[in-house]
Amino acid sequence: MVRQMMKYVTLILILVAAVLAYDHFKNKPVSGDMKMVLELEADFAADQDAYLESRSRQREQDPWVRGDELQDIIGGIEQTKMKLQRLIPRLTEEGAMKKALWLDQKIKRFIREMGYK
Repeated sequence: MVRQMMKYVTLILILVAAVLAYDHFKNKPVSGDMKMVLELEADFAADQDAYLESRSRQREQDPWVRGDELQDIIGGIEQTKMKLQRLIPRLTEEGAMKKALWLDQKIKRFIREMGYK
């Protein structure tokens, strides 16, 4: 009876440790460097979505699309790219640096594929 109880206690302790380990790695605290990169990534994603939506409406000849709307969105993407390029030399965390370089390439590829610069 005591042995069986010890097995259950051991099993419960192992399960608690596993849950705590999973939670620690799943909800890792984000550094300041990574937060800045993630904010720029969110800005780019929002501009990218706005651009694609505007292009779609423009193709449908939607009367609500301003002629300079796409240029405004591209300007926002260019600003995000410039902010990222100013941020990259200041980054100290390796993970944030990798993410920033990946995002820089993603922005450049998007601009190139859309026919700008």
